Amino acid sequence: MSWRVHTYADWQDYLAGGRKKWERTLYDGQRNRIQYANKWNKNSDIQIVNKWTNYHPLITIHPDDTMTLEGGQVSTHWGGSFNALDAQSLRYTIWKYAGVQVNRRNFKFYITERDAPTKPGKLMGCRQCSSTGLVDSWCQGNTCWDGTFNDEGALSCTKHPDMSMGYAGSRWHYVPCEHGTIKGHTIKRAQVCYSCNGTKQRLYGAHKVSVLWDGSPIRVQNGNIYKKPLTELERMLANHVQSI
Repeated sequence: MSWRVHTYADWQDYLAGGRKKWERTLYDGQRNRIQYANKWNKNSDIQIVNKWTNYHPLITIHPDDTMTLEGGQVSTHWGGSFNALDAQSLRYTIWKYAGVQVNRRNFKFYITERDAPTKPGKLMGCRQCSSTGLVDSWCQGNTCWDGTFNDEGALSCTKHPDMSMGYAGSRWHYVPCEHGTIKGHTIKRAQVCYSCNGTKQRLYGAHKVSVLWDGSPIRVQNGNIYKKPLTELERMLANHVQSI
């Protein structure tokens, strides 16, 4: 299966092509497997699990083509426990099969939807070229392989008679570059900046808006959050109401 988000019917067809019909490996190099939540019911939820998380259902695909993502603390294959979202490979699995991106910043996790709004950036001087539009380039001599043996058995090159051969018994030698040297060297400000394309300015700070996520179950569909998670303020208010 490719990395694009597949429907529930797609995964049903994929499972039907396996030997067991209810469980199959994903062949993605990350020990991920896909299985029915109830192997006796071919219309039940479909789960993407991982061996090292003790087959914790990281992604659950529902018949209505929505998905439930669940991170948080999980038990491991060898008996310990850890936060599933700490593993970069599992965050990559979520992006690959659910279409949403999960990042970690300052020991917190943020989920970015496919259609998330973009935070406006600021046009500033290019930091790569220091607002000059040019960056350093690299130059070095070439190698000529046209050396031949003369009647005396010595090696020489008819195109470059003044050049000495590279090594004894070899047919090659170095040819100086346009700057007269055979060694690699830096040329200051000789190339158009690949970051700003010579405009001397670049947009900084424009990025998609992310949502704080603690790993609790969250529903997504087509790469977007199906129901927004509670903010910190809403969660505090909900806890306060419950305690009254």
